[in-house]
Amino acid sequence: MFRTTSLFIFLFVIILTGSAQNRPDCEHVSKKLSLFEKKIEKINTKDPEYIPLHYFLLLDIEAAIKNYYDSIVPFLNQCKEPSYYELITQYDNLSFRTQILKDSLIILKRRVDTLFYDKALIELQKENPEEALYFVNRALQYNRRNPDANILKLNLEFEKHHFEECIQTIRWIFNEVPLQRKHEMQLSDFNLQFYDTLFFIANSLLRQQREAEALELFKTLETFCKNMPTDYCNDDYYKGIVQSKFGVYESYIKIADVALERGYPEIAHNFALYAQQYVEENKNEIACTEELESLFKRISAAEDSTHIVTPEMLPSETDTSEMVGSELSCDSLYKQAIYHLLKQNYEQSLNLFSTIKSLKCDCSNHLEILIPIIEEERKKIK
Repeated sequence: MFRTTSLFIFLFVIILTGSAQNRPDCEHVSKKLSLFEKKIEKINTKDPEYIPLHYFLLLDIEAAIKNYYDSIVPFLNQCKEPSYYELITQYDNLSFRTQILKDSLIILKRRVDTLFYDKALIELQKENPEEALYFVNRALQYNRRNPDANILKLNLEFEKHHFEECIQTIRWIFNEVPLQRKHEMQLSDFNLQFYDTLFFIANSLLRQQREAEALELFKTLETFCKNMPTDYCNDDYYKGIVQSKFGVYESYIKIADVALERGYPEIAHNFALYAQQYVEENKNEIACTEELESLFKRISAAEDSTHIVTPEMLPSETDTSEMVGSELSCDSLYKQAIYHLLKQNYEQSLNLFSTIKSLKCDCSNHLEILIPIIEEERKKIK
């Protein structure tokens, strides 16, 4: 009898202990739900940088809330402080708020590109074009076919003189971006502005005898016109290409003439060869002239002369930094620069020619053409 009673008491204690272990800490449940509420409060629905990330973060929080609730709901009816109904209400409010936030983020996630575009417009109003371009590019990361963002990017790139990038963007817009009437008008206005501005700049460079720079812009216009409808362009850009190329050719002739006059037939011969090669590469635009034939004859005569200035006859190599600080004549600086050029010391030669240019010597007029050519030769050596 005693053993039966003891066994009964033992089983009763085990049941009570198990029941106590399964009973939830109701105050802890409330605190846990409050922690979920604090996490939800940190969800950002304003900044497009965070919206996509926070949408997925909210999905994780929502799943965690559901899993936690499913694990404690069977025992909530045992709660007295806070009561079962208070905890259920807290959970329902939390679930409802989570669902509202999720619905908002789903809509905002589809409009992230527009939100970035709006931020770009704000930065543009603040006169921060770099920030504006950043937000435009962010908008296009989310929607490459956003017409407003593409057209704004066109204008920002144009302001920075990134003309090749403009042409690529124009080509993309024409081929891939769905346009409304207002976008077609904006694009048409931009194309006309693009052509007129580049043609004006290139033409101005021609008048300044900066033919090499002008040629690059005319080539850009040629690329533009080949990719655009014909009504944006006329044949003026092609005339500009011809004029620019002829100007580059004449620059080679001019440099060779100067070198020959100063007693450097080797340099003159090199630039005469550059001119000849340039003519061969651009046969459609440039015809070989009597001027070049005459130049080769004069160079040949000079090379036969006994009064040729050779590198050995030039001053010995001098430290460039000392020369810049001294009161050497333009002619001495020119001779030193030519000495380094003949020795293929392009770096020192460029430094000296730059000094001559800054001193505005009489011989500096042709350096606008000579310096870029030396820089090209230096690149080949590298």
